[in-house]
Amino acid sequence: MNKLNIQILTVICLTFFQFNIYAQTPETLPLWPGTPPINTIQHEKAEELENRDTDRNELGFNRAYWHVSQPNMTVYLPDKDKATGAAIVIYPGGGYVKVTIDKEGYDVAKVLNSHGIAAIVVKYRTWPVHDPMKGDNTDKTKLDAIFADGLRAVQITRYHAKKWNIDPEKIGVMGFSAGGNLACNVSILGNAGDPAAADPVARVSSKPDYAVLVYPWLINITDNMIPNPFPPTFLIQAADDKTTPALKSTHLYRLLLEQNTPAEMHVYLKGGHGFGLGVKGGPVTSWPTRLIDWMDVMGISQK
Repeated sequence: MNKLNIQILTVICLTFFQFNIYAQTPETLPLWPGTPPINTIQHEKAEELENRDTDRNELGFNRAYWHVSQPNMTVYLPDKDKATGAAIVIYPGGGYVKVTIDKEGYDVAKVLNSHGIAAIVVKYRTWPVHDPMKGDNTDKTKLDAIFADGLRAVQITRYHAKKWNIDPEKIGVMGFSAGGNLACNVSILGNAGDPAAADPVARVSSKPDYAVLVYPWLINITDNMIPNPFPPTFLIQAADDKTTPALKSTHLYRLLLEQNTPAEMHVYLKGGHGFGLGVKGGPVTSWPTRLIDWMDVMGISQK
């Protein structure tokens, strides 16, 4: 085969690959009709999508959304012949000021799909200041708005369970860093829904059936906030994480054991903070496999 033919074949293959990417683009849905409730987060700047220079995936992406005021959710469904009925609502991290949508969202969704698990990536509203974790976050209404987004994503997923080939009793939440804080709060605040609501989605339960917390920010989670029962929980942490200390996760793990909540925790010696699927390599790359093992044991990811 001459050089020209090789070039033509390469173009054809790349075009076909790109077509498949676009042909399989997941569905994106708004979380709320019209203006979101608890409309307390106001941004001076328009929403921005930044492609970060580090930790990029094989397609060259490590994007993060800033100044989010219109939240949405992107639905990744596995092939029907692989589907287990399990689904996970994913809250990427970003300190509540941005949403790290690839490394802790879309990339994770694709891995879950390969195991027959539906994945719903949530772009929730973000804080309008630089760092709410270190600054003045006494305005609880802003956090309430973000928590409302997290709860709503669970309700929408359960509302569409039949359409999306999901078992409504196998819907969990997964959060990274600040997203882990959101997942924990959704697990705390989730309720049975309002049967009298005019909105049919609001009538559906927002209670997750299990929780996956990956280097979660749990600084503001106190003992008396953890209800009994709490959803079965899977925790991932690195011992050298200086941003979200492992001791906070181990403390939650102990509380869950004391109340007989099924829980499993993995603490890696090295990994730091924000490793996602383990883009920098090392033992932390094994955590998705450990998660699937746990879900199998729990009967969540079995058909």
